[in-house]
Amino acid sequence: MNLMLPPLTPCPSGQMFRDRRCNTRAELLASGCRRESIMVMESSFQITESDPPASDPPAVPFHWLQETQIDTTLHRSQMSPQGLRVRLRPGEEQHFELEVFEPLESPVDLYILMDFSNSMSDDLDNLKKMGQNLAQVLSQLTSDYTIGFGKFVDKVSVPQTDMRPEKLKEPWPNSDPPFSFKNVISLTEDVDEFRNKLQGERISGNLDAPEGGFDAILQTAVCTVGTRKGTASPGRG
Repeated sequence: MNLMLPPLTPCPSGQMFRDRRCNTRAELLASGCRRESIMVMESSFQITESDPPASDPPAVPFHWLQETQIDTTLHRSQMSPQGLRVRLRPGEEQHFELEVFEPLESPVDLYILMDFSNSMSDDLDNLKKMGQNLAQVLSQLTSDYTIGFGKFVDKVSVPQTDMRPEKLKEPWPNSDPPFSFKNVISLTEDVDEFRNKLQGERISGNLDAPEGGFDAILQTAVCTVGTRKGTASPGRG
């Protein structure tokens, strides 16, 4: 890649100088700027973030760190370097190499987060039927995958939930008590476990139309659901 800026040099503001203060050296001298007053910026090129990380690299002009290498044994997308700090004098160019690696397949963690309010009962039935098909779809994407499942309804408080004792026990016929978020199946390679646990799930319910989806997404992000480092997560829905 190439970076370039137009050829300009500044003359400091401390000198009595009425012309353009940022110009070429020749134009500044011709306009009366003293030679010793011309400021020349030092150029530098530094890799600030690499994979694997470089160990506190100094800001040496046009310095290239040999530690920034692509590891093709890792099954994940990589780019090297990942961060640069470039300071160029106007008119200078800087060339550098950017490497990108995309593996043929990557490990995938699929965590399904579903709304379990009563209006989603038909969707739950469909998900139960699709349990085995999901595993087959994942196997077509990669040979290294896990699958998990979580559910949410809403805050168990007024006005989101009917707080009458009988409704807290069973908000709808043949339903589970209301809850905010539950991690039902942590990410697992066992597709049979996923399918069997999913078959036993029942819908729940709340009062108002909006559900606690954002709360559940946050819970999924911060809770231990078994996500592996370096995996791709194709979706939560």
